[in-house]
Amino acid sequence: MFNVATLQCEEDTILHKGQYAKEGAAFKEGDKVKLVINKAKRLLNARIHSAGHLLDVCFHELGYKNAGVKGYHFPDGPNVLKIPDPFLLGRIHWQAQSRR
Repeated sequence: MFNVATLQCEEDTILHKGQYAKEGAAFKEGDKVKLVINKAKRLLNARIHSAGHLLDVCFHELGYKNAGVKGYHFPDGPNVLKIPDPFLLGRIHWQAQSRR
């Protein structure tokens, strides 16, 4: 058994990184494998990923037309990094000050 810990993309290849349940185990070319997905974990990750897209739509609707720079969609710290628009940040700051 091989337990996948992370996925990484390198050019056109998706790497599944993790470790074998038995020390010294390894796949050989031609080996048959069986894939088992943790349904609860997969659905959680899918919901977090969708939430990142929803945040992007919300920012767009608020006037932030710039693209998201980077996103991390996993339970240990999901986030979306956006490039701030200086004009809109100034306008939001002014509106917050005027409401005091």
